[in-house]
Amino acid sequence: MRMSFLSLLSRGGLAIVSVALAVPLTSLLPPLEQAPYALFFAAVVVSAWYGGSWASLLATALSALALDLFFLPPIYALGADRADAVRLAAFLVAGALIGLLQATRERAEEALLQRERRRGEFLTVMAHELRNFLAPVMGAVRVLRRGGMRAPEAERCLAMAERQAQDMARLINDLLDAARLEQGKLRLCKRPVDLTATIRAAVEAARPGAEARGHTLTVDLPPGPLRLEADPTRLEQILLNLLTNAAKYTEPGGHIAVTAEHAPGEAVLRVRDTGMGIAAEKLAHVFDLFAQAEAGTSEGLGVGLSLVRGLARLHGGDATARSDGPGRGSEFIVRLPLPRPSA
Repeated sequence: MRMSFLSLLSRGGLAIVSVALAVPLTSLLPPLEQAPYALFFAAVVVSAWYGGSWASLLATALSALALDLFFLPPIYALGADRADAVRLAAFLVAGALIGLLQATRERAEEALLQRERRRGEFLTVMAHELRNFLAPVMGAVRVLRRGGMRAPEAERCLAMAERQAQDMARLINDLLDAARLEQGKLRLCKRPVDLTATIRAAVEAARPGAEARGHTLTVDLPPGPLRLEADPTRLEQILLNLLTNAAKYTEPGGHIAVTAEHAPGEAVLRVRDTGMGIAAEKLAHVFDLFAQAEAGTSEGLGVGLSLVRGLARLHGGDATARSDGPGRGSEFIVRLPLPRPSA
């Protein structure tokens, strides 16, 4: 978190005042003058606690200067004998460590605050998402309850309600999986799997939703099987989440392409779209849990992509994202290790 100039000035002022008070107090109290480091060490601690790491480092430097100038012989001159120089160096190291520990604490507090903000924003977006799923279902129920509909129209209403209910169930399952993944409780059921067959199954499951949005969905797979030691259910979940994400962020009439290829020691799965793209500064955080909720978008919770990366890493692989910028589409790449050939 960047500090403003006024904040830096006030924190620097705290360090200066703390050291300035330590000088006369140490001079006026003979016992402290015999052990001059005590109050200056306290000035560093106070500066760190109330002013942060920057104030702590400034207080350390000013304290060392004041000690050398006023309390270490020769008095009122810079320079000290070897023993005092060693003590002064130890004081500087201790002050630097206090500043480092304070900086670590500040980063941890900021990360915690950011996570809490994400959780609050996530609850708001989740309520919006669930309402989006439930509104069409309730509408279909009201229409069906009135009766007098022809069979094809009633079938369309039922199909729409079923599709929305399935999407809502998928979201809830993703939330549960994300929680288990974060807690280290998610376990894989690995077995020999043909990745190409899993991709075909996932694409067919996602095709109706893509076509309903007017997207063209193409698949390019190697001619033979691509065998992995993996959990087939989780592999399909990875691809479905990528396809759902691509469909959400691609305008009607866009193109979504799924490819898989064999690379040295790994299988590479790619999902490309011609959608809204990702700004360069957001690429590093696109897989963070609740990242989309933090950004204030109403199109998703940021759970699906977090699951993609988490499940890929659980398989010993990884997931990355590429984009040339807003409006220029995105590409998500999942790399999964291939089994080592037996000797």
